[in-house]
Amino acid sequence: MPEHKIWRWVETLSGHLDRVSSVAVAPDGKTLASSSLDQTIALWDLNSGQKLHTLKGHSGGVLAVSFSPDGQSLVSCGTDKKIQVWNVGQFKLIRQLGRWFGGHQEPVLALAVAPDGNTVVSTSGDRTLKCWNMATGKNQWTLTLDGEELGEIQCVAISPDGQILAGGSTDSQIALWNLQTGEKLRTLTGHSAGVTGVEFSPDGRVLASSSWDKTVALWNYQTGEQIISLVGHSDVVNVVRFHPDGERLASGSWDKTLALWNGKTGEQIASLVGHSDAVRSLAFSPDGRLLVSGSWDQTIALWQVESTNGAT
Repeated sequence: MPEHKIWRWVETLSGHLDRVSSVAVAPDGKTLASSSLDQTIALWDLNSGQKLHTLKGHSGGVLAVSFSPDGQSLVSCGTDKKIQVWNVGQFKLIRQLGRWFGGHQEPVLALAVAPDGNTVVSTSGDRTLKCWNMATGKNQWTLTLDGEELGEIQCVAISPDGQILAGGSTDSQIALWNLQTGEKLRTLTGHSAGVTGVEFSPDGRVLASSSWDKTVALWNYQTGEQIISLVGHSDVVNVVRFHPDGERLASGSWDKTLALWNGKTGEQIASLVGHSDAVRSLAFSPDGRLLVSGSWDQTIALWQVESTNGAT
């Protein structure tokens, strides 16, 4: 008999004074980082739900946060055009990427940290993608989208092998680049509206994307073929994340719900209701037992998986 998994709400974390834009779980599964348009980053103890510290250093809304693979650093970006690197253990700002030269000229919309722990890619309203050395703060390369048949890149992801950069565009396309050289590899087309989120599967074989067209798409990005379209949300899908098992996915939408999907069959496993505004960001814990959602209702919700046979 197939096991039946039930996702249930566990806790709501409150403290931000404006919309929550991004959430990230540390690699050890113990710490949660959240960013907000209130210009702060909050660090939380995931076990107790207690706030550990509030990081202040941005002078505008913080749009994204991401941990380094070793969990010791946190990278953030925002409307103040800054990309900042923080020491998580010391709650301290270490450096600003491109502070003196080569920084973005418009708000930094999203970022991704490569598996090597030292490469950061950012995308901005200035229509550039920039690759950074996190240790030195120096710019390694800049891609200018002017002249490209691409809209603004709203979201970025790096493949698990650190070779490929994916970017989702406002014009419904997904572009793939060689991370080392910045060379464009191919473009994925299939969405009928802007792409809001991209994420590689843990094994690096599949790319998932979320869109204004209310769907999530799964791609064989090496051939350019769309594998399946996940349909169920009633409004814009803001974010998609793979479960660590690589088979399930979670998505968050303007319809205020989270959806859980079987990526193989396309079946919607669950719809999680609890937020009073758009679900903007998601993160799974490394063990896959916890799902974190950040919302424009200014809160963060924790959801836990329970199985009828006691397994996850």
